[in-house]
Amino acid sequence: MMTASKSNFKFKNASPKVWILALLILSVHSSMAQDLLDDVDASLETDHLDMDELDINGKLTPAQRLEQTRKRLEDRNRQMVDKKIENIRVKQEIELTKKLQNAFTQSMDNMDQVNTTQSSVSTGVQPQPPVPPTVIERIIEVQPEKVEVQKLTRVTPYFGMSTFKGQAIDFESKSNLGAKIDYLFLSNVSLGLDIGYTSMDITDTANSYADTTQLGNTYGVIFPNGREISFGKLLIEANTKYFLTMDSKVRPYVGAGLGYNGVSLKYESEGTSYVNPNNGVQYGSEGVSSNFVSLNLKLGTEFDLTDSVALGFDLGYTRALSSGLGTSSQTTQVNQDQVRLEKVSDAIMDSDNLTINAGMVLKF
Repeated sequence: MMTASKSNFKFKNASPKVWILALLILSVHSSMAQDLLDDVDASLETDHLDMDELDINGKLTPAQRLEQTRKRLEDRNRQMVDKKIENIRVKQEIELTKKLQNAFTQSMDNMDQVNTTQSSVSTGVQPQPPVPPTVIERIIEVQPEKVEVQKLTRVTPYFGMSTFKGQAIDFESKSNLGAKIDYLFLSNVSLGLDIGYTSMDITDTANSYADTTQLGNTYGVIFPNGREISFGKLLIEANTKYFLTMDSKVRPYVGAGLGYNGVSLKYESEGTSYVNPNNGVQYGSEGVSSNFVSLNLKLGTEFDLTDSVALGFDLGYTRALSSGLGTSSQTTQVNQDQVRLEKVSDAIMDSDNLTINAGMVLKF
């Protein structure tokens, strides 16, 4: 009886799949070997082999048949092992192919998601929900550059005071109110219009008459503390300003203007009537009004509080260019008080007029 040699297989660090394959091979090999042994036993259990009965002319002996059977079994065994190994390799290749295909599909889905998002922004169509895994997009918001727009129009209500100084007068105004509007037609040059009103009260105690008897005594009784004169001046002026700088919160400027002035003076006690017995002249309704053109020089500055509000201060000097374009009296009777009032009006027009104003600049 022939005994099949046993082969010893050693696997180091083999995977579970290799172990299973080895067990399958061994089981198949053992089964085939057992079949071979059964055939051999069957042959041996027959009648005793007689050498005379052997036909050596073209026939196989039992040993040769066993050898052929063994070779066939070995071939089958080798084919089965090769098939098992090939099946395992095919499975591994299939798994690797699936992994690569899934990775490629996921990459294509991600690219489609990005293209869909960009297309939805341009067409206004909402994108479909993304296929997991979710693509996280980082959106960086870029702040637009702030462009400062210069406000060109300025409206300035103001208040202040005026003084009038001349050879025979030194007056200070009670109030000086007005408003002006300016427009920047160049980056640092403006044109404007100024409308203002100045008022003050004057006490006239310097009257003197040639007649110092009845006229002077009676006049002194009626007006013991002199006569109050009310003064008012309306200014309408076109002017221009040149700003030395526009890039700072503090903007100094110089300016000049040409104005029309309307002046009125009258005695406040016009309700009191006194008739001079010597000449029949009536006192109590004296008044005078006149108008003239003036030149105004300015020096000022603006202080920004916000982009739309600023404080403005200016110092001005005004001088009349004409002595009086027109003069009218409120009484047809010439008396000393009327003459005195006209002299005061002429002195004011010939005086140096200084103004100090402060206002709130509103920019549009």
